[in-house]
Amino acid sequence: MRLGIVIPALLTLCPLLSSAAFEFTPRCDQAYRAMIRLQFEKAHVLLNNEKAAAPGNFLPHYVESYIDFLKAFITEERSHYEKLREGRTRRLKLLEREDHDSPYYRMCKAELYMQTAVLRIKNKEYLSATYEFRKANKLLEANAKRHPGFIPNKKCLGIMHALIGYVPSNYKWLGRILGFRGTIPQGLGELHEVLEASQDQDRYGYLFDEAAILLMFLEFHLKKDHESALLLAERIVEDDPGPLHLFSVLSIYLYAGRNEQAVEMLEHRAPANGEFPLHYLDFMNGIGLLNKLDPGADAAFRRYVENFRGSSFIRSAYQKLAWLSFMKGDTAGYHRNLDHVLAGGDDFTDEDKHATEEAEKRILPNLYLLRARLLFDGGYFGRALAELAGKDLALFPSFAHRLEFIYRLARIYDEMKMEVKAEKYYRKTVDIGEEHPYYFAANAALHMGRMAERQGDRTKAVTWYKRCLMMRNHEYQNSIDQRAEAGLNRLGAQ
Repeated sequence: MRLGIVIPALLTLCPLLSSAAFEFTPRCDQAYRAMIRLQFEKAHVLLNNEKAAAPGNFLPHYVESYIDFLKAFITEERSHYEKLREGRTRRLKLLEREDHDSPYYRMCKAELYMQTAVLRIKNKEYLSATYEFRKANKLLEANAKRHPGFIPNKKCLGIMHALIGYVPSNYKWLGRILGFRGTIPQGLGELHEVLEASQDQDRYGYLFDEAAILLMFLEFHLKKDHESALLLAERIVEDDPGPLHLFSVLSIYLYAGRNEQAVEMLEHRAPANGEFPLHYLDFMNGIGLLNKLDPGADAAFRRYVENFRGSSFIRSAYQKLAWLSFMKGDTAGYHRNLDHVLAGGDDFTDEDKHATEEAEKRILPNLYLLRARLLFDGGYFGRALAELAGKDLALFPSFAHRLEFIYRLARIYDEMKMEVKAEKYYRKTVDIGEEHPYYFAANAALHMGRMAERQGDRTKAVTWYKRCLMMRNHEYQNSIDQRAEAGLNRLGAQ
C-alpha cells in the first residue's frame, strides 16, 4: 500500500508553544488531542472558546486547518478540498501579521502549503503539488538555518528529507533542479531527535505519538528495520489508540504478517462518540479476514464500498469480493464483482491498478496460487506452503502461473528462514521471468538484495538491487524501483 508516502503528511502537525501569537494553551492542547482522534466537533468548540478568549493566538486557526485537511484527505470529497484551499488563503493572511522572526512562523507556513500539496497529489494536480512542496521545503530549510535547535522543525524536515531520499534515481535530477535535497538516514536521524526530545513531557511530550508513527512507517518501509518499527508500534498501542493511530499500526501489522493481532484489534475496537468515520478501517478489516481465508471478509469489504464516497481502494475492494466468490466456486459472482471494478472508483493506487488490469483481462486466477498468496500475506507460511508443496505443474498450465508458482515458493521459504531454498527459487524466477512484463522477477531480485543485505554481503546486495532496476516495463514498476533505490540508498551505493 503506498500508505508510507501519504501518511507522514497526514500526521504532520505544527506545535506552537512560545510566543503570544503561538501559544499552546490548555484549550488548544485539548482541541489538538480531540482532533487527532477525529473528534472534530469537540475540537471546534474548544477552538472557538480559545479564539474568543485570546484572539491574537494563531494556533486555533492552524488546528482548524488541520481538521479541514483531515476531512478532505479521509473523505476525498471535493467540497472539503475546496474548503481547505479557501481557508488557507485566509490563514496565510493572518499568519503574515505575526512575528516573522519566530521559529514557528516559517514552519506553520510550510505546513499549510504541505497540506494542500498532499491533496493536490490525490487530485492528480502534480505540477501544482510540486510547486507547493518546493515552497514548503524552502521555508523549512530557511527555518533550520535560523533556528538550528528548533525540535518541531526537525520533525517536518525529517519527513521531507526521508521522502526525498526515497525518490528513484531517474527522478533525482528533477529534485535537484527544484532544490530538494535529502537522504533516508538524514531524515530518520532528525526524527529520532524529535522522539528523544518528546521524553521531556512538559515541553515536547505532545510530539511523541507523531514522531513514533512517522518513524514506525519510515523504519519499516524505507530502512526495512522491521524490529524497530514493530517496537514503536507496540508503544503506540499501549494507550487506547485513536483511529489514526490504529490505522498506522494496522498498516504495519498487516504487512508484517501479524494478521491475527490486526484482526483482533479491529474486532474489539468501539468508535468513540462523535468520532469522524474512517471507513478505510473496514477495508483493512476485510484484508485481515481475507488473509486467513475467512468468508467474513465479504461483509467488511461491502461496508467499505457502501459507505466510502471517495475513489481510493474501491476497485481493489471489489476485486477482493471477486476473489471471495471465486474461492467459493461462484464464477458468475467473480465476474459480477469485476464488473463493479470497472464501473467506479479510480486507479490511482497500485492496488486499484492491479484490480483494473484483472477486470479488463478477465483471466481466472489459479485457486492454489490465490490461496497461497493470501495466506502468505497474513503470515500463515506453513498453510501457504501446504497449498503449493507437492503440486503437479499440470495444475499451473499458463506461463504466468508457473512463474508465480516458483516465485511464491521463494517468498514462503524466505519468510520461513530457509534461505538456501529461497535463493534457489528466487534465482530461477529471475532467470525465467526477467524478460517478461510480470513483476515476479523484479521482486525476486529485490528480495535477493534484501537477503544479501541481512547477511551483511554489501556487494551482493548492491548487485541484486541494480539488477532489479535494470528490469523495465513490468508490473508495479515505480514501487519496486523505489524499494530497490531505497536499498542502494541504505548501502550508500547511489
